[in-house]
Amino acid sequence: MNISKIAAVAVIAITTASYAQAADDPAKLNDLQIAHVAYTADNIDIRYAHLALAKSKNPEIHKFARTMIRDHNAVNDQALALLEENHTFPGPYVFRVVVRPDDVAGIVSAVTAGAGEQARFLRTEERPSRKGTYVALHVHMELPHAEAVLDVYEVVGQLDGVLATL
Repeated sequence: MNISKIAAVAVIAITTASYAQAADDPAKLNDLQIAHVAYTADNIDIRYAHLALAKSKNPEIHKFARTMIRDHNAVNDQALALLEENHTFPGPYVFRVVVRPDDVAGIVSAVTAGAGEQARFLRTEERPSRKGTYVALHVHMELPHAEAVLDVYEVVGQLDGVLATL
């Protein structure tokens, strides 16, 4: 099963606030979104597999958990490879999110922190909606590696003020 099929299954299985709009039509996901959805879903499955190893004494559960960890790590490697094919690292990257106006500063802080100490903040761009109910926020960063992109999207996807990621 290739990464696109795995990601499509992940989109159907897991809908997050950050992909609420795209989840209605998985065909509209771009390569980065597919990689992010697969990466996030795989990390959740890997955590639960480790939990199963810690809690269960059943050898069949342990065998299944080890298989989950191995397979999902392999898919994460493919997601990172896809990201690295489309971007040069270290290099600039723009995080595009739609947020509530009152949450802009917190989101910028979360993106900066999520990118890690080796990343460098460059600038932000804000475009408020006509009614002022949301802001299209672009956070420009210099990132050391592809993992930083996925780490940031994982953090951003859990924030209350984020209405969508693009």
